[in-house]
Amino acid sequence: AVRVTPLPRGFGGHRVQLGTGEVALAFDVAPAPGLNWQDVVAVKITKLIDEHGRVGGGGAMRVYETAPSEFEDFGVVIGGPVVAFRPGVGMRFDPRTGAPLYPDTAPNPRVIAVPLKVATPNARALKRLEGKIFGELTLTNQTLVTLLDPAKRSGAPVQGAGQTRLTVQTVTPTRDGGTQYQVRLEYPSPWVQSARRGLNPGGLFPEPPRPPGQGHSLLAYDAAGKQLFAPPHPHNFTDTSEDGLTLVNHLTLVYRKGAEPAQFVVTGPRSVIVEVPFALDNVQLP
Repeated sequence: AVRVTPLPRGFGGHRVQLGTGEVALAFDVAPAPGLNWQDVVAVKITKLIDEHGRVGGGGAMRVYETAPSEFEDFGVVIGGPVVAFRPGVGMRFDPRTGAPLYPDTAPNPRVIAVPLKVATPNARALKRLEGKIFGELTLTNQTLVTLLDPAKRSGAPVQGAGQTRLTVQTVTPTRDGGTQYQVRLEYPSPWVQSARRGLNPGGLFPEPPRPPGQGHSLLAYDAAGKQLFAPPHPHNFTDTSEDGLTLVNHLTLVYRKGAEPAQFVVTGPRSVIVEVPFALDNVQLP
């Protein structure tokens, strides 16, 4: 489902420190469609043998020579060299309107430069290269929070997966015998998620539209497990606010008498890290 290909010797994205054996070798990491692959978070080199039979390993070379950005180096060290995230693009603004302008170009998210240490500095190829790609996937429509008996749980925040938090703030009876719930739903801003991957530096560029099922939803179920829908009511509304890091939904939901929810369930996207091993023979060096 993921193809790892070293790019040709003449590719301009390779980097070499002459006489040191330090090489930043660029790979094309291509996930199959439908994986919801977000980015490569780390690369671990487990075996490196050059054309002379000498053993090398992961290198320490800086992948990018530009100044580090606010969103760079967001990877985690997993026993080997970490691939730095691409630096953010400098912000530009329209002189007439003051609105932010989209960058003219963006880095190819599939091209990953991996630092290597070759034991023979003048080697032109690797006899064998093995390693692991650690990639971030987004699973959609995942259960993030389950809150049982919400009528008795007001005022107590419930923490769920993916930094999601659900709070039933107040529960009040209505004049017609129903129940009104004021609910606060918090989760990381999607703009921050995009900025972390260098897609909207500074958090000002809007993220691309999300496919169906990738947003956060609050679902209500009765004691028999049947989904409940808050009927149209003048007090039903949703208000959204954001501080740049967290998106907050304030929901007011009114349910008729006899149709009060036995549980609230929050569904949405959840990120997971997957491990993709690779093994390559006769890899050409720049």
